[in-house]
Amino acid sequence: MPQKVNADFYPLALEPYTPTADGVKHFPRAADGFLTKEEFVTLYDICANLLHTRNPFSTEDLVIQLGYSAEQWVSRIQKLLSIHTISLVSGNRWVIVIPKEGKIQGCAASPIDAESFKASSALP
Repeated sequence: MPQKVNADFYPLALEPYTPTADGVKHFPRAADGFLTKEEFVTLYDICANLLHTRNPFSTEDLVIQLGYSAEQWVSRIQKLLSIHTISLVSGNRWVIVIPKEGKIQGCAASPIDAESFKASSALP
């Protein structure tokens, strides 16, 4: 599992930044609408059930419950990854911005508090 290598492996969803007077970009954490770590595990298990042959002796329901529609799963993944912060094994953090079009951008970041991060002016 990834957490054995890096306990903070899972990305944290962020909202668009607010610039400050000193040129620092303040990124608050997203409150909802993104794929949580728990939902990631659930989706992983659902996909495993869909991809693997069903045990013919299983007493489980033949219908696999997805929880969300495919469109909703995709939307939650996109919300997570569109603006997020990742923690490297070294402990350094990066803010990554994945626009709908154009180049993916990233820069070093540091926590302001438990609910927000700041990044240098390297991001547009």
